[in-house]
Amino acid sequence: MPKRFKTDCADLTGWLAKRASSLEGARQPHEPVWSELRIAFEPDFGRSVGGLVTDAEQAAARRDDKRMLNNSPRLALHKLAAGMQSGITSKARQWFRLAVESPALAERAAVRLWLDAVTAGLASMFSKSNLYTTTHLLYLHIGYCGNGCALALPDAENVMHTALLDEGTYWFAADKRDRVVTLLRKYSATADQIREEFGEEGLPGKVSACLGDGGRNETRFEVRHLIFPNDGRCGDIDRKRPFASVYWMEGCGEEDDAGVLDIRSFGYNPIIAPRWNVTAGVYGTGPGHMALGDAKELQKLEEDSLKALSQVTDPPMRAPAGTRVATYPGGVTYTGDQGRDDGRIGTLFDVRPDVKAAEFKIDQVSQRIGRAFYNDLIAMMLNMSMRPKQMTAREVNELSGEKMSLLGPVLTRMDSDMLDPIIDAGFYLLAEAGRLPPVPDELKGVELKVDYVSVLHVEQQATSRLGSMIKLADFVGIVAPMNPECVDKIDADQALDEAGSALAVPAGVLRDDKAVAVIRQTRADQAERARQAELQMRGVPGAARAVKDLSQTPMGGGSALDAAVAAAGGGGQ
Repeated sequence: MPKRFKTDCADLTGWLAKRASSLEGARQPHEPVWSELRIAFEPDFGRSVGGLVTDAEQAAARRDDKRMLNNSPRLALHKLAAGMQSGITSKARQWFRLAVESPALAERAAVRLWLDAVTAGLASMFSKSNLYTTTHLLYLHIGYCGNGCALALPDAENVMHTALLDEGTYWFAADKRDRVVTLLRKYSATADQIREEFGEEGLPGKVSACLGDGGRNETRFEVRHLIFPNDGRCGDIDRKRPFASVYWMEGCGEEDDAGVLDIRSFGYNPIIAPRWNVTAGVYGTGPGHMALGDAKELQKLEEDSLKALSQVTDPPMRAPAGTRVATYPGGVTYTGDQGRDDGRIGTLFDVRPDVKAAEFKIDQVSQRIGRAFYNDLIAMMLNMSMRPKQMTAREVNELSGEKMSLLGPVLTRMDSDMLDPIIDAGFYLLAEAGRLPPVPDELKGVELKVDYVSVLHVEQQATSRLGSMIKLADFVGIVAPMNPECVDKIDADQALDEAGSALAVPAGVLRDDKAVAVIRQTRADQAERARQAELQMRGVPGAARAVKDLSQTPMGGGSALDAAVAAAGGGGQ
């Protein structure tokens, strides 16, 4: 008995086929260069680009690295991905923090505690899921071909699960704001996997036939999946759900609901599609595009160098006719014609390759590839963040110059294309699972924002926010000896708040303004009571000496006078 949907599946599959054809046509011009990039930088990826391999198991077993004689391009790519993982989405360090726009609201204790609790809940959920494995692979993909793609899906056990998609298995499109909102993917699944995902009832006949006693449960089929904005096309989906999702198989008759396996929906955009740089269209370019020429040159240099060395280790020989040459160690060579060239055997030509020059050139090209993948920049940024000292003005100036200008656009792109969708999906799924703490009254109806506080984000902010404050403090230190009153111009409390924000200090470390006011008022009251007690005792004959003796008598953490004043103050309350 086939599944029954409210949607007219015959019309739906016709539209799906047209939409899929349009998406495939838009991506086709990019496929030739993607094929070159994967061979040059990471042959394990993109094996189904151009439809060369459609089966997942065949793709995983295929090896395409035979033309990679020098692995420097591959190492440069993996260094970039490892650096971005450590610098942007490190599992060992907080890399995001929920916040609000209003500074006054952000300083309220209840608001800060709730934001910290939700941030901790999201971080815990991400740690339990496979998110960090996926982000590392995404950095590899966007590094070599400029594009990456994954799905943030609900999970019964870990709340969220991410599914990485390889080049050649997905096609996407963006809206007018350049946010990827439409995704087509193709994947192969066994008959057992299809039954587990969609249930046995209503499966297409060709799948059901493999689930009997014939022992063909591992037969693989191609499943298509389209995610798109919910435009009311599918009557099975509530219009309040912003995204629709349809699974189907081609080549099925109308008796099988035209091959539709399931119609689902999302309350959020599940598509995570980071791109390194987009100049035109929807697909991006990355460092691999810049380094492709160097990578090809490097392999050619390595090949030529090996050929030159082989001319020395195994040179072409010349010998008289009829000569039998034994080239193995201890071999005996029998010469033929003794009257010609005295029967001597020698190399065909004298080869003396300049090995050092070849190695120098290879090293030059390898360094250019490393620079194209920002290896030196990321290493410098990560090393600086781990130095156990305050940044100097010189270091701030260095970061705010050319190096940060190169990294800034990349971080901005990662924020909008990858990090924002991850946080949005995680927050929605956490709320849907009922794992958010009660919202305080101050935050009801207030829009939240996300501050990214990873190593690279903090260093980027330090060049503008913290760096400028450090420079101002240095300048005040120069002017203050000449005019001490200029210090009154500095709001030290606000400076600490700004520094805490820039350095991603936990909310509990810095007290809010109300708590600070209470502490300062208490300290002022204690000082006033001490002053009044001293004045009273000075009015008594011999009290002045007693006050001096009490103030010089140690007692606990203070003096005897402090204890007396405290006792007097406590008794008067």
